Order: sequence, then structure tokens, then C-alpha cells
Amino acid sequence: MKFRAGFIVLSLLINFLNPFIPSSAQALAGGFSSAPRNITQTSVSGGVTLTWNAPADTGNGITGYLIQKSTTGLSGSWNDVVTTNTNPYTILGLANSGIYLRIAGITSAGTGAYGYPWTRLYKTVTKSRSASSIIYEYNGSATVSSSFSRVRYLFEDTITATYNYADVDFYKWAQGGTVTTDVSTARTAQPSISNLQVPSPAVPFVVQAKVSDLTVFSSIGSTGQYSNAITNGFGINGRVEHWDENYATYRNGLSPIGNNDNYDFDDQPNANGSYGSFQVHNTDLGKTIFAWNEHSGANPDIGFGDGAGIAGNPDWTFCAGAGTCPTVSSFALTIYVNSPITPGVDSTPPTVSRGDAKTLIKSGETVSVRSTEIGTAYLIRNTVTVTNLASITGAASNVKNSVSISAVNTGTTLVTSGLLDGIYNLYAVDSANNISAGILSTVEVDTTPPVATAFSVNTAGNSILMTIGESATLLAFDASAYTVSDSGSALSVASASISGLVITLNLSRAIPTGATVSFAYSTTGVATSGRWSDAAGNQLTNVTLRTITNNSSVPISVALTVSAQLTKGASTTVTAIVSVAGKVTFAISGKRIPGCLNKVAIGSTPISVTCTFKPSLTASQVIKATLVPTLSSYPATSSSVERYILKRNTLR
Repeated sequence: MKFRAGFIVLSLLINFLNPFIPSSAQALAGGFSSAPRNITQTSVSGGVTLTWNAPADTGNGITGYLIQKSTTGLSGSWNDVVTTNTNPYTILGLANSGIYLRIAGITSAGTGAYGYPWTRLYKTVTKSRSASSIIYEYNGSATVSSSFSRVRYLFEDTITATYNYADVDFYKWAQGGTVTTDVSTARTAQPSISNLQVPSPAVPFVVQAKVSDLTVFSSIGSTGQYSNAITNGFGINGRVEHWDENYATYRNGLSPIGNNDNYDFDDQPNANGSYGSFQVHNTDLGKTIFAWNEHSGANPDIGFGDGAGIAGNPDWTFCAGAGTCPTVSSFALTIYVNSPITPGVDSTPPTVSRGDAKTLIKSGETVSVRSTEIGTAYLIRNTVTVTNLASITGAASNVKNSVSISAVNTGTTLVTSGLLDGIYNLYAVDSANNISAGILSTVEVDTTPPVATAFSVNTAGNSILMTIGESATLLAFDASAYTVSDSGSALSVASASISGLVITLNLSRAIPTGATVSFAYSTTGVATSGRWSDAAGNQLTNVTLRTITNNSSVPISVALTVSAQLTKGASTTVTAIVSVAGKVTFAISGKRIPGCLNKVAIGSTPISVTCTFKPSLTASQVIKATLVPTLSSYPATSSSVERYILKRNTLR
């Protein structure tokens, strides 16, 4: 079990406060926080507002408060709501049915004791019965719900102006024979508002029960009127023994067992007399927490911790008769339960918001959404008219997606997989099916990649124009994405740009008119940055190698390069640079030059072809290069240069 000092929370539900409890208590190590105090719970539309005071013992220092909820309030049924430092804190999105709440402080040691909103049922300040019954200062049973999951006792006395107390709470016991792991004997009364009062001949009943998750906080140390200290802590196993009868030391059959010869936490009522017992014990340690016996006498047995100076009777039985009970000048026992609360009917719609600034996404990407209430967020296409939740849930699955909102005002990831292209609106629905105002046109889903629809060579012949279905961008140019050839001659793309829906691919040279042009675009081996992508990131689809329209008006060219000065009989070289593949024949003065006939022009254009010869005549001569293209559809094209052939002025 976990031990640490702490106060038990107080209830304001029916406008009755606990007596003041001093903050001094038995100091313990461990660093845990005691329970938050003075917890109130107020029903609001669709939720509950909680307020509380800090624990008396903050342990290693409070870093936050854990709020939990439960529909039954029973062990194992609690679920986290939030960890917060906001006080008051409003929990929204709750159904209009009873709910239990509790709060614990968190320190570096972990989660401390839980505090509950307590409702006071009974309080007596009379240590002896009046006639045959206990007199209560207040009886709240007529105004308190019969539902509860925990019980709390505040036991107090004053001795020579010193105030003493023990404050305990625990899960309500189980009726005998119903849950064998939690019960005591068949004599255990059904837990109810009526049998939480002190038994008396006027209201006779027996409670012999094991109790779980016992929280203890007291002022009792190892000095003073009570020399045996009470160990404070939480998560403790305990025992209660309440009856109006006489009792004996015989064991009652519960585990752990007590001493068969002593009055302790394991005794048996014997169905006669009216001595009475109202005791709470820590069975993990086998110690008494407090005891109030002999209710019928003028001087009852009242004690905290194990009885001191009473041979064999740690539960203080017969201490008054033996003269070993401290004489108390005041006495009080107050009994509480933790009542559930019903949140108000929720008629307030939540507010939905975005947690990111995305406006255009691909299917499968995500957006961040938030809501002011727990529930569900919906992304739905603007072609759906939204009037209520049914209009959303009834829409086709490919026009809506949703995500559960489990924490308010917290970014929650909504995935857009499977959605059709289009504009989408955002809504939130709370647990009561109230629907928020929509954020219209919150995002556009675009799953369609751009597609090239037309290709052509421009009239200048120096660019390929590629028309696409939507605008696209290119982060980094990569020439390897493109394949271009004209009439079998490869050429490269030098740069690229886009205007509107037309991509311009600038070529390394001009394509001539009449050329058969092939083009392909492929992203294989090309980095993402070198690919054309639309605004949503969808990439331009590949273009298989195909023949495209050639609008070039550029003629086939032959450029002839001849030295400015030629000499008869001296070897000279002339060069023809042609724009298409073919064969080049060189001539001078109308006569073909031997060795320079049908010189093959092949490879990447422009293609350079040379002719070396020795002029045999002097005077002015015309040198001519004629290109016959490989493709018969291209016309033969020639270029001429006139040069004066000088006489040779050197000996051979």
C-alpha cells in the first residue's frame, strides 16, 4: 500500500461543510499528495464544473491535478478525463445521466490520494445514547440519493484542549454472500443510507465487513493522549465492525484473522445486550484506526490507534471500565457518502477549428482539427447539404471522413484517405449530437495528377510546347526527364518554364521544318524536385515516346566554312555544318571534288562534315557544299562560298 499524509475532501453538495481540520498530521515520507479538499461539483449544460482546494500535504510539490470519471464509482471503473492546473475546471460532452467524479494531486512521486465530492448524512456529538438511540445533529438521508460508491467517517474528540481526529474513506462494503472476495459474513447488512448510521436498539443491524482502498489521514502521532500512532496512507485494506449488541473475541471468519482471545479487528457480536461497537481498522497492519464502544454507558470506550494500557484489547474494549480511556471533553462522528451528479442537458453546440493552415491536400494526407467538446469531427464534401448529424452520417463514404475528439481544444489528426476530389467543409458533433457551425471550404482534396494533353514544336523550332490539364511547378530542372529527336537525330532540352497551362521546353538547337519529331517525358530515375507537380503535390503523368506536331518554319541549313585565302596546289580543308542527317558532296567551280563525295553526316545535330583537297586552278572559284537529307521528305540544301585561288609562290 501507499502511505502519505493527506486530507480527505469535503462536500458542499447540500450546503454543509465539514468541521475545520487542522493541517498538522503525522508526517510521512514518500512525496505523495494528500487528497484535494472542499471539492464541489455543479451541473452545467452538457457537463459538470469542479472546484477544489489544494491538498493540505502537497508532497514533493503539485505539478497538476488528475480528474477521473466513472458511471458506477466502483473500483476499476474510473477513466481519466484530464490532467490540469485549471481550477475551476468544466468537463463537457457528458451524457444526461449520473456520473461520479474524483480528483488527485500529482507530484514527482506519482498520483496521490483521490478526493471526492462528499455529502453529509449523519453527525452526532453525543458519545452516549439518549434512551435507546443515537441523537444526530443532522440527518441528510431524506434528501440524499441512495446511490453512492464510497463512505467517509470523520472521528473527532478533544482532550485537555487538544483536538484529535481520524478521517477515513473507503469503497462501500459488499453484502454478505454476494461477492466472496469483498464480503465478511452473512450478518453484513446491505450497504444503504439507513445502515450508515450508528446501530442502536432503535435501529439494530450488524456490519462486519472488509473494505478496500481505505484512505487514512489523522493527527495521531506516538505522543500525547494516544501513544500509538496511526499510519496515514491510501490504497489500504481495512475492516469495519458496527453493531449495537454485546460481542466476544471469537473470530468472525474473515481474512486476515485476528486474535481469538483478544478484542481486536476480528470479533463476533453475540445477539444480546447493547454494549455496541463502531470501529475501523487497518488490516494490512493489523491496527486500530479508531473505536467507539459501549454506546449505552455514560462513559464510552473512545480511542484512536491501538489501545494503550489495555491488556489484550487493541480496539479499546472495556477501557472505560478499566479507567484507561482518556477523558474527552468533546466528541463528534460525521458520516458522508460520495453522491453522483447528473450533468445538465447539453443544448450547446461545440466550436470546431483547424490546427493547421493546409488548404490543398492529396488523398491520404492529414489535417489537424480541434473541438471545444468531446465528440467527433467530420470533413465532408460541400456537395452534401448538412442540416444535422444524420445528413453527415448518411452521406457516401467517399465524400466524408471523421475522427473522434477525446480531448477538448487539442489538435487531433484527421486522415483524408479515400475521399473524392473536391472542396470539403469541417464540422464537429458533441456527445449530445449538437452540431457545430461549419468551417466552409476548409480544404480542397486533389487526388488527380496533371496530364499532358497536347504537344508541338513552336514555329521558331527551338522549343517544344507541352499543354497540361492544370497548372504545375518544377523545383529543379533535370534534362534527363526528357527525350527528343528529329528525324532520328537526338537533341537535348536545355531549360524549362511554364506559363498558364503551357510548359515550354527550350531545345539545344532548332528543329527544321518538315522534321519528324519524337518526344517522351519520364520520371524514372529523376528526383522529385525534377518532376512537374501540381499544387497538391500530384506529379505529372509520364509521356510515352511519341511523334508530336512539328510547327517549325526553320529551313534545313548548311553552313560552309572556308579559309579566307586559298593557294593553288596547297592542301586546304573546308567544313559544312548541317542541321539534319544526310550526305554532303563538295564541289568547286561546278565540279565535284574527288574524295569529298557523299560524305556521311550522322549523329547529334548540328553535324560537322569536312573535305580536304588541293585547288588546281587559280583565279576566283566557287566552293559549294550540298546536303542530301537521309529522309526523302527533306529537300536537298546547299551553301556556296566564293574564294580567289592564289598562285603558288614556293617551290615544290
